[in-house]
Amino acid sequence: MDKVSDGMVVGVTTEAIAGEGMIVTAGGLDMHVHWICPQQIDDAIASGLTTMYGGGTGPATGTNATTCTPAPSQVAMMLQATDTYPLNFGFSGKGNTSDPTGLKEVIKAGAAGLKLHEDWGTTPAVIDTALTFADENDIAITIHTDTINESGFVDDSIAAMKGRTIHTYHTEGAGGGHAPDIIKVCGLPNVLPSSTNPTRPFTTNTMEEHLDMLMVCHHLNKNIPEDVAFAESRIRGETIAAEASSTAARRHAVDATARPAADCESDLQLQKLCYVASARFLASLWIVCGHFAPRLEETAFTVVRHRGNAAVNFFVLTSGFVTHWAYADRLTSCDAGELRRFFVRRMGRVVLTTWVAMLLGLSVLLVQLRGDMPDLGHVLRCFLFLETWRDPIDWCPNGQTWTVAALLPSWLLYPMTLQVILVLRETGRAALFLGAFILVVLSVGPLAVVFCHQGFWLTNTQGIWSYIWPPSQIADFALGAVAADIARGGNGSGKLADGCMLLVGLCCFLVPSSGAREGWEPFFGHALGPLFAAFLASAAPAPAGCQSLVVRLLRHEALVALGEFSFEVYLFQYPIHELFVAAGDISGAFSMRNPTGAYNNNSCGFVIFVFWLWLFAGLYCRFIEVHLVNWLRHVTDPKKDENNQKNYAKDCVKDYEEMKLHLVLNTSKDENMSRMSPSELVIASLPLAVKITEPMRAKMGRQTASSTSLLPGLLFPSEENEMNLRDEECLKSFAKNSKAAMGRVGEVICRTWQTAAKMKSQRGSLPEDTDNDNTRIKRYIAKYTINPALAHGMAHAIGSLEVGKLADICLWNPAFFGSKPEMVIKGGTIAWAQMGDPNASIPTPQPVLMRPMFGSFGKAVGSTCMSFVSKDAAQEPSVLEYGLQKQIEAVKGTRSVQKKDMILNDATPEISVNPETFEVTADGEKLTCEPVDSVPLARKYFLF
Repeated sequence: MDKVSDGMVVGVTTEAIAGEGMIVTAGGLDMHVHWICPQQIDDAIASGLTTMYGGGTGPATGTNATTCTPAPSQVAMMLQATDTYPLNFGFSGKGNTSDPTGLKEVIKAGAAGLKLHEDWGTTPAVIDTALTFADENDIAITIHTDTINESGFVDDSIAAMKGRTIHTYHTEGAGGGHAPDIIKVCGLPNVLPSSTNPTRPFTTNTMEEHLDMLMVCHHLNKNIPEDVAFAESRIRGETIAAEASSTAARRHAVDATARPAADCESDLQLQKLCYVASARFLASLWIVCGHFAPRLEETAFTVVRHRGNAAVNFFVLTSGFVTHWAYADRLTSCDAGELRRFFVRRMGRVVLTTWVAMLLGLSVLLVQLRGDMPDLGHVLRCFLFLETWRDPIDWCPNGQTWTVAALLPSWLLYPMTLQVILVLRETGRAALFLGAFILVVLSVGPLAVVFCHQGFWLTNTQGIWSYIWPPSQIADFALGAVAADIARGGNGSGKLADGCMLLVGLCCFLVPSSGAREGWEPFFGHALGPLFAAFLASAAPAPAGCQSLVVRLLRHEALVALGEFSFEVYLFQYPIHELFVAAGDISGAFSMRNPTGAYNNNSCGFVIFVFWLWLFAGLYCRFIEVHLVNWLRHVTDPKKDENNQKNYAKDCVKDYEEMKLHLVLNTSKDENMSRMSPSELVIASLPLAVKITEPMRAKMGRQTASSTSLLPGLLFPSEENEMNLRDEECLKSFAKNSKAAMGRVGEVICRTWQTAAKMKSQRGSLPEDTDNDNTRIKRYIAKYTINPALAHGMAHAIGSLEVGKLADICLWNPAFFGSKPEMVIKGGTIAWAQMGDPNASIPTPQPVLMRPMFGSFGKAVGSTCMSFVSKDAAQEPSVLEYGLQKQIEAVKGTRSVQKKDMILNDATPEISVNPETFEVTADGEKLTCEPVDSVPLARKYFLF
């Protein structure tokens, strides 16, 4: 049969898992676990991890801060305690000693490696002793170096290593290590650097969050100045930003070619759209209050209601800015086909939402039976956008059919306008300013002529159309270009931003409360455009230090989230309100009328109406963005699966027909298959982001010396300096400090892909990638699978999908790739999976949760999982007396592995850190990147 692996045998004893449309990867490894509590194991496997390595004994003070299981009896206890959990485990003993006698005891008791931590004294003598012992016993050494340089500086530690292999934890330094230049070890061929996930990716909250974490985890007191100074010395934005550039290469490998901070244009654009979305929410709330607030003579809503028309103008303006920037971004960065698809998608959504608003209006007519039934021909012409929906007074709430008529010509003119703007920008900023000014005059000029010709007044229709006719929208487009050009200079001012928004508010409130629509109010509205553009230009560098109070408000995640569907709120407000009033009349539960029966919102009813209005709009948007979009993709092109993730995975699956995985795990007496499941397991027809039809290591290959990476390969995840290093191949992996110890065990995988998304957004596609992101995807998968397994001597048994290795497999729904696995297969047996109500007749009724399956219980755990120990412990009779059911597996090959062995994460640039400014350079190039306000795979993926 075509596309079926050679030698695949299917028979009566074969079980099958349907893999159509799914992605399969090897189970993840977390190699920096603080064993504070056993509950973190459930979080780990539910996120896609199948192996955990670290140290500790429970919530002891030592474990809270250090990753060490000190005594032989405690190593035995931890092996026994984890024997019934369906993961592979390994434990690190404490290596901080200059006398190796005690080290032998803990290794023979079952430790798989040793950890050196500054809290126990990581001196050069300790480093040398531990590495000498490791060379003799073939175990891995992990290290947390001396942050305050009491016993030596980074060069002293490097000298003590003497070129011997060592795994450095949180190599950027926020988690601990020589301040401020521990990150320079990423360039050494014998150092396998990793990151901790709280610094990945670098966001606007990273710095503040780390200070609190550090104070708690290291037993510090915020009332002691020396403790605070110590904490602040470890948390450096410059090195965190540099880590990001180095991170893209591996989980401990870093992406090394970060762009200058002032050139992170995509971040600036995201910030501007963030501010605009929040402003649009506030404007839409103002509009709703103005239309439907309680009609009393003197209330808190009186001023708002009288200025409602100004709010409409501001809302139209901000909605235009959202459209302009989103469209302009694609005009400059997408091919013609992608631009057309964006145009069709955006216009399709506007058309569909307008139709829904019109249908809601018709439903009001049927429910309330008020007014005359509209002419059928008029209704059809409205749905075809040949006529404008009549005023709600006539027969039903306004459907706002002008939206399509206004947007279509403007959007068609944008490409030409953009070319003019680009030419003007090349000529100089003065020419750009002049061009924008001319466009604004052309948009407002005809309005002024009509205003004067009619005796200094405008009709309501003229005022509205002055905002939505094409020249006006193109003027806003030009203002946005000017704002972006100024923002690129990085000379923003918080005070200027606040001042601009203050003037925006004054323009709105200076409008007279009576006769505004027939007077000069539209001119105030048009003045909002330049003021709002000035606000965006001055507020753009806000995350880097702008102290604008308005920016702080508008960056609030709740406002941004609500602003994303404020356009739908604007269209749905009339019909939803009428239906709400009708529901109150029919049910009698609440009333929106006064005692005489006349319409008059009461305060309680109004608040409930606002809640339901936004809820309805949000649910509608959720339906459009997820269910309808996925259905349309399936209908129009079933071969392609563009993920719901906006920044990362739209090209993950290149072609279903090319990327099929046919993996067979069957019962065999052959020695190479002895670790497989006791029954046959066939996963058939799995489209992959990474095509795996041969051993992963061979498929992924090595990065050559001619690599464009600038930074060394941090092997596991590191910080944002690490991010630049990480994307480049310097950081080999994403290790994490586990629960309650400056890390999150359940976020190892999702933060890996958030970092990849950030690097893709800020640095673009890798040179090796063309129509997909497969090279970057393979680089990041290696960070939490094969590379940490290689670093700790476990790669012969786990870390990749190869014949002879333990069948630890994660199955992913592409829409939730990196966040929620569909199924975790442990040793060939389903251990955890998404499962609905157990009492239901089928597996899918809600709540669908990640739940333990049969492979997680009883003696099944022992036959599908491993406990990793040293080779001495594997041969030690006393270990056999622990009564472990799991397979005992010795680590091996830990002393010969080097940075060059880290798959797709092997860069070794020369890194230096300025001790005064903390500026990081790799091979002479400055490494930095901007923090981001939002990341993919975040809260909306974990609502339930």
